[in-house]
Amino acid sequence: MKYALYVAIFFLCGCGLGSAYGESSALELSEPETHLFVIYGQSNGAGGTRDVDTTPVLSGELWDVLNGNPAVLKDPTRYDGLHRGSAWPAFAEEYNQLSGNKAIILNASIGATAMHDMKVGTVNYNLLVEWLQDALAHYGNNIQSVSMIFVHGELDSSLQTPYDIYFKDLTEISDHLKSVTGKYTVTYVHRVGVNLSSIWASSLMKKFGHEIIERTKLREDLKPVFVKAPTFDFENGLQEPDFIHYSRAGYSMMGREIAANIYNYQRGCDVAPNLYSESAYISEFGVVPPPSDPPCVAPPSPPNAAINVILLHYLQGR
Repeated sequence: MKYALYVAIFFLCGCGLGSAYGESSALELSEPETHLFVIYGQSNGAGGTRDVDTTPVLSGELWDVLNGNPAVLKDPTRYDGLHRGSAWPAFAEEYNQLSGNKAIILNASIGATAMHDMKVGTVNYNLLVEWLQDALAHYGNNIQSVSMIFVHGELDSSLQTPYDIYFKDLTEISDHLKSVTGKYTVTYVHRVGVNLSSIWASSLMKKFGHEIIERTKLREDLKPVFVKAPTFDFENGLQEPDFIHYSRAGYSMMGREIAANIYNYQRGCDVAPNLYSESAYISEFGVVPPPSDPPCVAPPSPPNAAINVILLHYLQGR
């Protein structure tokens, strides 16, 4: 009996020791909460890899926008019927492991759509609001907060949409969602990646991504949450062969890092050191990143690039 008791205590106290983040992860002593995350933007928000993992994530949930009911969280999470993998099962799993809380995913992203067709008052935005209100009516007080993860900008960078106009439309989305629900807290902004099929397009996208992330400093309710997409390419195994969408490994990395950074934001941590390497931070902002205080959960290490490429070539019969 004593032996069994010691084993039980070991597992209860050691549950976070295996965390990839170097500190205890999920099971906080507080009551678990449920948070609704609205995904809005273009195809990398919807999900764009053909390598689809349909394994259910039981610690999260999907709001089925077309049928108006909860569903098992697994890929595909997009609503347009395309069978593509996304970042959101990995995100929900990681968020639960870190916080002990449940993430509900409402994926309203659409491929190849500019901001002027997604801003407040458009058909796409009105659908998002309708779906969100349906979800809130269903879950009621079981949801503690609503926030948005905004994955967008590729098309607007190519169209050279003026930064001020784009940022104005983004802030109006955030402001309007606050009026839709008192539970709305923040818009987490994903930095646009690059299009490696075109040096011109990649240059525009890098500049566009930098400018929009810089402007998030102007608003407390806009927070950068993932800025490493410009480092994704085919050689490191994080991008699809189409040069614009992420691979399954890329989406997994994106989802898990977004989860770690949101968890840190919610705890009042300084997230900047987790968003960038020191050299990237200096390049982006011109100053050395401040120390993280209180300590933040570090993002997961990137996948082994060599193994990814070898596996990819093997699967393609190379």
